[in-house]
Amino acid sequence: MFECLVLGDSIAVGVGQNLPTCEVIAKVGLSSSQVLASVKKVSKDLVVVSVGSNDPRNPELLRNVRALRAKLDAKYVIWLLPYDRSAAGVIEQVAGTYRDYLLDLRNYSTNDGVHPKNYKDVAKELTK
Repeated sequence: MFECLVLGDSIAVGVGQNLPTCEVIAKVGLSSSQVLASVKKVSKDLVVVSVGSNDPRNPELLRNVRALRAKLDAKYVIWLLPYDRSAAGVIEQVAGTYRDYLLDLRNYSTNDGVHPKNYKDVAKELTK
């Protein structure tokens, strides 16, 4: 059986609600350090991660994302790139090291510059 996990902040909550076969470990408002603290070792077929939107200027963001990625044992890891370009750059750097996949949220309309308007569209893209 294919095992899936959606991990992270409020964006992960919204995406996870539209991927009913996936486990969700996410909470509104979590910073990268809080997401990191919420996870031990993960072993799944697919892990979708959303971090950095709540702390894009955090000087520890790169360290947190690297440490989080080190906890993920997955065939596929897909990072949701935040709308904030500095946070997205950090995620891209770590994802590139592991040859992970990226889904850029800037491809989806937003009202607040943080959350996509329609999580169903994001989830649909993840299941392609």
